[in-house]
Amino acid sequence: MSLSPEHRDHLLNEVGEAGPAIALELGARSLSAEEVRTIGFRFKGWRGSGLLLPFGGDFAQCRLDDPPMGPDGKPVRYLNRPKAKQQPVTVGDGEPTLATEGFKDAISLHLLTGETVQGLPGVSCTRLLAPTVKQIVYDADASLNPAVWGALIRAGLERGCRLSFFPSDVAGHKGGASEFRLAGGDFGALRWRSARELLREISSLWSRNLRTDWKPQALRSIARLANEAGLGDMTAELLTTEAAKRIGVRVGPARTIAAKAAAPKDGTAASCPSEPTKQQLQSFIRGTYAVRLNELSGRVELNGAPMDAFDFADTFLAHEHGLETTKQAAKDTFAYVAAANPFNPIAAYFKGLRQRDDLKLLSIEAIAGAFGVLPGDTLSQELMARHLAGAYLRGIEPGYKHDQMLLLLGDQGQGKGECIRALAGAGWYDSATRIPKHLEDREFLQKLNSAWLFEFDEAEKTLLGRDAAEMKGFTSRTVDRYVQKWATTCGEHPRRCVLFGSSNEVEVLNDTTGSRRFWVVDVRGGTMRPDWIRHHRDSIWATVATWVDWGLRNWVPPNHPTAVAAAGRAAEARLSHVWEGPIRKVLEQLLPDGEGIGQDTLIEQALGQDIGKVDRRVQMQVTRIVRASDFTTHGETVRWERKRLRYGGGHSRWGYVPALVPTAPTCSNQFQGDWNGQMPWHDRRLTAPFQLFQPFFEGEQEKEIRALQGAERADAYVSHMRGSDPENGWNGWNTPKIPCTGTDLTVQPPLGRSDRSDQPPPTSERRRKPNHRDRVAAIPINSPVEIRRDGKPPVNGHRMLDHLGRSENCHLTDPSGGTVLKPKSWIWPCGGGS
Repeated sequence: MSLSPEHRDHLLNEVGEAGPAIALELGARSLSAEEVRTIGFRFKGWRGSGLLLPFGGDFAQCRLDDPPMGPDGKPVRYLNRPKAKQQPVTVGDGEPTLATEGFKDAISLHLLTGETVQGLPGVSCTRLLAPTVKQIVYDADASLNPAVWGALIRAGLERGCRLSFFPSDVAGHKGGASEFRLAGGDFGALRWRSARELLREISSLWSRNLRTDWKPQALRSIARLANEAGLGDMTAELLTTEAAKRIGVRVGPARTIAAKAAAPKDGTAASCPSEPTKQQLQSFIRGTYAVRLNELSGRVELNGAPMDAFDFADTFLAHEHGLETTKQAAKDTFAYVAAANPFNPIAAYFKGLRQRDDLKLLSIEAIAGAFGVLPGDTLSQELMARHLAGAYLRGIEPGYKHDQMLLLLGDQGQGKGECIRALAGAGWYDSATRIPKHLEDREFLQKLNSAWLFEFDEAEKTLLGRDAAEMKGFTSRTVDRYVQKWATTCGEHPRRCVLFGSSNEVEVLNDTTGSRRFWVVDVRGGTMRPDWIRHHRDSIWATVATWVDWGLRNWVPPNHPTAVAAAGRAAEARLSHVWEGPIRKVLEQLLPDGEGIGQDTLIEQALGQDIGKVDRRVQMQVTRIVRASDFTTHGETVRWERKRLRYGGGHSRWGYVPALVPTAPTCSNQFQGDWNGQMPWHDRRLTAPFQLFQPFFEGEQEKEIRALQGAERADAYVSHMRGSDPENGWNGWNTPKIPCTGTDLTVQPPLGRSDRSDQPPPTSERRRKPNHRDRVAAIPINSPVEIRRDGKPPVNGHRMLDHLGRSENCHLTDPSGGTVLKPKSWIWPCGGGS
């Protein structure tokens, strides 16, 4: 991509020296006449070159080098890309806080303020702005055009933004951010108003020289906006008559315009008595404002913004509407109306992601790498992916079962907490280093449930300072019961957050039973990139949502290789005890098939303590060490069980007996277990966002689906999955072949007519069919299976995915990376008999 000298000079004149580089980074480039037509920029009778100005998604504008004349006699300087959904352009890193109209003005405003800025493709596109935008500024002449200032005030009413115009004495009569910056304007000197303040003052910016066709439209807009803002009929009439006098319109017609424009279409009252009852106040607030309750923060929101002056609700109503009511009545009314309209901001966020077309799926390597996970650490990648899946599921459904805490163990100052914070939007993250009281404390639980991502920084202070059983119970809880502040009864609060932990220590756990609730991710030596995470946050969560759509779970089945590996890593992070070495040394001297050793003998030999002086605390600590999930001897082949026997004769007493470590069933080539591959949910090549999961058919699989479901349906599947881009036809299921035993077993072929008995069958002339459905229904989901066909050797490498009820077929995963349908008559359990 490049800029012609003319276009570079144009950008230099508009946005200054740093502007062209930013424009190129955003995708701006020069277009030849042929490229203009190829992309689709067309105007009847015109053919020429231009400058491409890309916005968000597929939307773009083209600034024409030789603009044609439009029907109104004015030059058409810009063309929009046809059939492309309008999207704003974002200039800068991080969450945008400012907005203006235009691609070049957005660059200029970013260079002027250093803030992240969104540029709108049109003045009426404010609904496309990010929720973090709190200030909108338009060109100087926007204060005169009712179509522009009307849209600006309406955006301020809906979003709670502060509004401003660039002053014409600095930027020029039609100047915007570019002219204001090049003229040396002071951004800090701009006057910012709320929507209602600007509505009251907008007419002060006009004169009798206002365009004639704008005058009646301006009066109608003032009256309508006053009605939408809940200012009442009298205020609407007053504002309209003041504006009429300023622009030279007779007061009588102006009042008629105001009365017609302010009349409610549904016949309901648009005003409220100055001293209303609670019922009247409720009706007024419902009809005037969009009031809702943010379930995460617990705050009342007014027109999409937090009601910061909630404690001054009575003063707010008096100032804005001239209503007199008590402080408690005003607060109660807003709270009551909001409680009837609750919303989950996390669920709304994910719903918004699914409506966007500018997001890309990211690989798990890229996401985990930004958290400092080293390449090749597939265990950490998988644990992180599952934990993010839990955050997604609990975000859209508070109280969703998720038992785990993700622990990031790294170096001092590496940026662990900053990376976690970067994953969450503003106000959705919180952390704690120490818990002043206890885990069931009301204040702590309120803090916990007002966040989506909650981090225990310096996690060892929380994990090692508490009983392991208490911490496990807290981590796996889905509902917290406590008395909320100002409430009088104990209520149930579904947990809304997922737990993270970060530490610079090596040993942070004290649970000897396995610590399966703690997923340890070692990021030492890795490079953390919180800015990358913040910039790609939406694409990260779009990717996580897609993983869940494809079937990624937020938990690991027991005895799964991932669970075993995660438990091993958690054991390495467990705080070791000084007695482990001496105890293991004594046990190593015993025969692995011997009778074991009494606890008293073990304490005397390993610890050298007089058994008569040993208290209960020492006995329990020894048992915890010996019975720890990762404690083994004799080359990790022997565990020790606690039993009461006559050790060495004498009376019965407690002690420990050896037990061989069980091995998982092996397949024919000695692979352990029934799963030896990567998780089948991430596909590094897929870039289309939110593509629904469909089977991937290729080669023999395609032939089989044709035989089972018909050629027409198979063609539809294959055509849908392959599309125009072969990269979009792969679903990411990457399960390698799973070898199993029983490869020498075959299915007895049906008897020929000459081989059958002469006795007729009891019910029909045909032999009774075997009950394949019951046999297949007994095969557990995810278990390995064999495909046995007449006259062919068994085929391994498939796993049961879905029994499909009474269907003649069942759904299996395929070794080549997809899923297939197979007849139930072919399917047998791995290593099972016939």
